[in-house]
Parts: sequence; C-alpha cells; structure tokens
Amino acid sequence: MPSVDTRPFLSCSQDIVRFEPWIQERSGLPEILPPQLVDWDPVQNLGLKRTLRVDLPRLRSECGLGRDAEVCLVASWRSPGSGQRGVAYQRTLDASDVEIACSIEATIPGPELAGSVRLITRIVLQRNGAADDPLAARRPGSVLWEEQVQLLLEGIGSRFPMEVVAFTSIGLPGRAAWHLHWNRDDLNAQAMGCLCLLLNKSHRRITIAASRTAPDAEAKAIWSAINLGVAREIISGALAEPTFVEPGATFDDNSVGDVALTLIARGFPGATPAAVLDRQRTAPDRFECELQAAFNLFDPAPEP
Repeated sequence: MPSVDTRPFLSCSQDIVRFEPWIQERSGLPEILPPQLVDWDPVQNLGLKRTLRVDLPRLRSECGLGRDAEVCLVASWRSPGSGQRGVAYQRTLDASDVEIACSIEATIPGPELAGSVRLITRIVLQRNGAADDPLAARRPGSVLWEEQVQLLLEGIGSRFPMEVVAFTSIGLPGRAAWHLHWNRDDLNAQAMGCLCLLLNKSHRRITIAASRTAPDAEAKAIWSAINLGVAREIISGALAEPTFVEPGATFDDNSVGDVALTLIARGFPGATPAAVLDRQRTAPDRFECELQAAFNLFDPAPEP
C-alpha cells in the first residue's frame, strides 16, 4: 500500500534558505567540497564551512510560529559505514524581522568515519510559542527545513577504523609504527568489524603525521607508505587462504574478501587471484614493484 511521507505539522519551503555549497580546506586553500574524496586520509578531521541566509519572517509565517517561538540552526553528520554520528554546529536564530546570514564552521572527526558521510543542515524547533498556529510544530527538535549532502570517502583508510594506541601497552614492539589488526580466517566477515589500523602513540613521526590538519610532504610520504603496506598485507593474507583463489570465488559486499578483491583489481588489473598468487610466488620482486606502482608510492597524484 503506498504511503505519503509528510510531517504532521507545518513546515517551510526549501527556498526559505539560500545556501552556498560546503567548502573544505586542502593544504590551506579553500575549495568546494566534491561529491567524492579520493585518497582520503582518515586520521585527519574534515574542516568544513558554508554560509547561508535564512528568511526568518517567511519561515515563521509558513510554519505558523509566533514571534516568541525559538528555532535553531543545526549542522550534523552521520557515517553509515561506522555507525557514528554527531552535531558539528548549533546556533539559536534570533527573533528577527529580516533575513539573517549564518556562517557555519564544522569539524567532523575523521577517525569516526568510514565509507561515506552524510552532512545534514536543519532548522529545528527549539521552543514553541504561545501565539503559534494550531498546526505548528510543538515538540522541540521538530524539523522545519532540511538539506542533505552525501560525501563518499575513497581510499584504503575509508574501509575500516583506526586507533592511536601505545604499542607497548598491547604487547607490540615499542618502536613499530603501525599494525593492522584483523581476522584472516573469515573472508566474509565485514571489514568494518574485523579490520583496525593501529598507530603507535609512542612513535613521534606517526603521531605528528596523524595530528596535522594540513599534511606536509613528510606526513604524505608516511601515509603513502602505510597505504601500500596495508594493501600488501590484506592482499597477501587473502592469497594465503585457499578459498580466496578458487575460480569464481565471491564474497559479501564490504567484507574482507571484497576489500581484497578490490585491492587486487587495482594492483593487478584483469588478473585472477590465482594468477596474482602465482606471480607472488614466482616473481616476488616484480610483485612488490607492481604494488608500488599501483598504489602510487610517495606520489599520490602522479601526472597522467
């Protein structure tokens, strides 16, 4: 039976708000946020900005709100891949009789994202007023206006969580830089649930690279080496499982096996897992060299 998705209270037209696109800073320079972040660095927070103008008189009129009602502008985020969400910005809008400008500055924690992130901008009811229309929203948090943007995150780090930890506290060598914690035995396990990249809190250069909001040349080189190392470990670990190299083997979407197949397709286009395994065994030097080329070691943006 068909259903109609409508709110049980008055809401406003989309053109009540005039908004600019989200802006991000990359290497200190502002640019319009693309629909997809390629080679995304998951340890870096997303710093976003946007400006919008709200026609408050029209909003109150169309939503049936009196002057004593309070509304709030909220910018929030949700990452389906990690299951995390949060509020990045919140501002109560004054009871003005004119259009007002709002500048949003939001910081979204990179380590809590995976796969994609949805940016949600809303105007919600904060407190209803005595002079409101009988059909006006009355419950705090009721959404009066909403706009959403979906951002895809691409790169090895977008597929599973990261954690910064002192290696000696978990029995790992104190001078090591990173460690991929995962279960090699179940290739159908969801990558988000069993893959975790651990970064050594006691490693000075790693912690510096992880904390830079605008990565310098050294930080980019470090992450380039980590990306290659993680890809190598996942590919090699999967190739060691007989079921992975069986002809026609398939794996659940976003599973460990699915991630391994994606990495193999990038490193060895057109080759079957069995062929890649043979190459690894018979020509390990060539295997390593091809991985370096495929994952752009130390050169994340090569010239075409």
